[in-house]
Amino acid sequence: MGFVVYLAANALSRWCVPADPGLSDLVVHAAVTLAALILIVAIWLRTSTVNVPHELGYPGVENRRWPRRILIGIALGVVGFVGLTVVRSVAQSLVGVPSPRSVFAGTFTVENLPLWLGISWLAGGLREELIRVFTIAAFGRAFGRWGLVLGVVVQAVAFGVGHLRQGLVAATVMAFAGLLLGILFVRRRSLVEIVVAHGVYDSVGVILATFVVTS
Repeated sequence: MGFVVYLAANALSRWCVPADPGLSDLVVHAAVTLAALILIVAIWLRTSTVNVPHELGYPGVENRRWPRRILIGIALGVVGFVGLTVVRSVAQSLVGVPSPRSVFAGTFTVENLPLWLGISWLAGGLREELIRVFTIAAFGRAFGRWGLVLGVVVQAVAFGVGHLRQGLVAATVMAFAGLLLGILFVRRRSLVEIVVAHGVYDSVGVILATFVVTS
């Protein structure tokens, strides 16, 4: 179910974006991601017979490791952005395929920055990582230990497919990133690090697109 919701949410959010998007289209995009997140959470709560927060790697408010988990996530987000950007640039230069221009390129302005940062954390950090861990947990619940392995692979492939609009090289790199995030979740059984890492990764990209790329 998590995999189906992932594909439906990504297809719907992309279908709502025209070829030349503006600010109003960004609001629609944000609304779609919010609706998708609410739907996903509702499905978990209604279908799961176990402790949903624990299964999804939520450590609890009283957990004293929150600061450490957040710092780890920030570090992973920054290092991941630098590393994946380098890998993506080298790969594109080797195959001779330039990175396609983002359909949102014209919307990266100072005025739109707060909205973009919100989308980075809601759609990227929270929504996509919730879908990731739900997919892994669902496969693990159904097939045991090998199900976790299958779930990590499935969500990584789906994550890459969701980035095909950015080109085959970018989609491959993002599939690899999804694989690493999936492995990290299975190893640590914590949602916090990967949510923060993803949010930081997207936020760095948005900030650079606003103040560097468009300058």
